[in-house]
Amino acid sequence: MAFLRKIEANGFRSFQSLSIELRPLNWLIGANGAGKSNLLALFKLLYETAWGRLQTHVGIAGGAECVLHYGSKQTPAMEVSLSIADTPSEVCSPPSALTYSVKLAASSDDKLIFEDERVMELSFGGTKSESRMSKFSVEQKELGRRYRPLGFVCDHLRQWRVYHFNDTSRNAPIRKKAELDDNRYLQPDGSNLPAFLYLLRHKHPGSYEQIRETVQRIAPYFDDFELEPDRLNEARILLRWRERSSDHSFSIADLSDGTLRFVCLATLLLQPNPPPLILLDEPELGLHPAAIGLLSAMLHMASHRTQLIVATQSVELLDAEQDAASVLAVDRDREGRSTVHRLDPEALRDWLADYSLGELWKKNVPGFGGRP
Repeated sequence: MAFLRKIEANGFRSFQSLSIELRPLNWLIGANGAGKSNLLALFKLLYETAWGRLQTHVGIAGGAECVLHYGSKQTPAMEVSLSIADTPSEVCSPPSALTYSVKLAASSDDKLIFEDERVMELSFGGTKSESRMSKFSVEQKELGRRYRPLGFVCDHLRQWRVYHFNDTSRNAPIRKKAELDDNRYLQPDGSNLPAFLYLLRHKHPGSYEQIRETVQRIAPYFDDFELEPDRLNEARILLRWRERSSDHSFSIADLSDGTLRFVCLATLLLQPNPPPLILLDEPELGLHPAAIGLLSAMLHMASHRTQLIVATQSVELLDAEQDAASVLAVDRDREGRSTVHRLDPEALRDWLADYSLGELWKKNVPGFGGRP
């Protein structure tokens, strides 16, 4: 599995300068307006760029003036650098690390254009580089099964997923019928949940059963999902479910908001083949405290199979974390610039002897930051 070791950025939204080394599980904490959402937005911009949708994404975001740090007059261009390592041997051999960098400059019509883009491949045999000035393209080498470095990075970015299961209202896409063949991955808003669960039940019954049993732990009345295509339109499927004490089936409309969000989270984190990088924005919303404890356990389990960045305001989630070094605190300095620092377990050692991470967060002890 390709692993994002480090991300650096200059001139993006509230971040004048950013440099973060990433771990398998990364907790992102900070006050409202500190910049957590802007950091997630940076990953989203790279994802959309990899699919060739940069201008559309920038336009929806309000134009280059809204994307660049305090506008193009102060920041005429933004730069991003990614370090990707631990590439599987069947993709890149000998083992290597890739550094991808891109510079996007403001144009006169409020767009972002490629000023420079390059990949450096560092291997045991030396250093190779590839540079270009245009959009992404996927190219495959004829020798063996190796992708060219730029194509490999592009493919990796296209698999990133930013999830936010916040819209569970009555008319939300997640509560409606889904296309049965929309099952390559769980959609960021969970709108294809029944189709994805249908796939897991038929192709990965072990993972499906684990999801079912996990949901039962926070909803003891729940028995199982009913996953059958619509009899009048077999290309569509609606999620239904049964209670333990009855053979009557209920619609997804009868699931509470918190239970439905938990079903989405369990499906995302317990699936057999998760994306290489999952970004979760406040997954604790609407969850019972008991469900938050179970969510923490699922996140730690998933971090052995994928990489996670979790933005949270939950003291309970942080209380369940034992490793202070997994926490990234986002703050704003006196000039209004967002900053990120990773907690230092050694500096907090005396405090951690008597308090949990969540308690230290609420106390805003020196060296912690990111106060809720």
